[in-house]
Amino acid sequence: MARNGHVFVIDGDVSQLACDAWLLPTDHGFSITESFCAAVGMSRAGVLPGRPESWEGHGCLFLEHLDVKGRPHLWLGDIGRSGASFDHYAQRAAEFIERAAHRVRQTRGDRDRPPLLAMNVIGSGHGGKRSDRGGLLATLLPAIHDAAHEHRCDVVLVTYGPVMYAAAQAARRRLEGAHEFWTDLPQSLRQVGDDLASDAKAGNLVVFMGAGVSVAAGVPAWKQLLAKIGADLGVPISELEAIQSLDPRDQATVLQRLHHNEFDAAVQRGLAADRPALLHGLLASLPVKEFVTTNFDTLFERAARTAHRSLVVIPGEPVHASDRWLLKLHGTLGDDLGLT
Repeated sequence: MARNGHVFVIDGDVSQLACDAWLLPTDHGFSITESFCAAVGMSRAGVLPGRPESWEGHGCLFLEHLDVKGRPHLWLGDIGRSGASFDHYAQRAAEFIERAAHRVRQTRGDRDRPPLLAMNVIGSGHGGKRSDRGGLLATLLPAIHDAAHEHRCDVVLVTYGPVMYAAAQAARRRLEGAHEFWTDLPQSLRQVGDDLASDAKAGNLVVFMGAGVSVAAGVPAWKQLLAKIGADLGVPISELEAIQSLDPRDQATVLQRLHHNEFDAAVQRGLAADRPALLHGLLASLPVKEFVTTNFDTLFERAARTAHRSLVVIPGEPVHASDRWLLKLHGTLGDDLGLT
């Protein structure tokens, strides 16, 4: 990620992304739309229960009472305005980035990693600018880019559906010359990116995903997973050290034989994660139909199936020529796993 901050664009669900903080759009009366009810524990659209008394002179507020350890910070944005200018939404985005980035740095131990913040295309829904996506994005994206750079954080602009995603990507392409989005990458890597993009557009790219894709979502890699399973099963450290020279699958086989009844449940707990990471969202947003993974978790499936997109998982589901599919070489959580 860029040292001075970078703006990413994905097609997905902003409320489900693994990040440090995200912005939930509302209005001055704290109304929550149906799309975001589940994120604040509401069963239907309405006024937020336990809401702050006022906006305290701000356009964004951190929800203290919904702060849960291990979950992204949740911020409310006073977005809804009838007839508001594009600058109104740009100002709200910039304020969220400034205040959320500061709070993330103050409240977490890892201050060296840039905060990862997320927002949807604010103003494009009930905010009233859906009919002018181009004008909204042309104002919003530069504001997000400048704020990310100033506050040294990464920001994910999450669209919902192919139309808005295409509009956001087109708007960013128009801005690239003025804002130099990729200055932190050497020219050789930029060329690799261009080549991969061309292959994706031409339908010639197959994405192969390993354990590193899910690490940012809190899923441990092989070595860490086996250590976690061993600790969960109460295996003495001396016994874990004795099998470390073995292939990871052989290590798993030893643990399974020693703790057959508890092993599967320990694996499930060790791989527990429910929020796709940024990388899941980026890969799922590619114009690619064929994906292969050695991962057991279901995070890529969650990312790839947002906005009514379909994904066939193999083995287990029939595949047709036009399908977008994921081949899971080692199986999947809740089913047979090729861990041992």
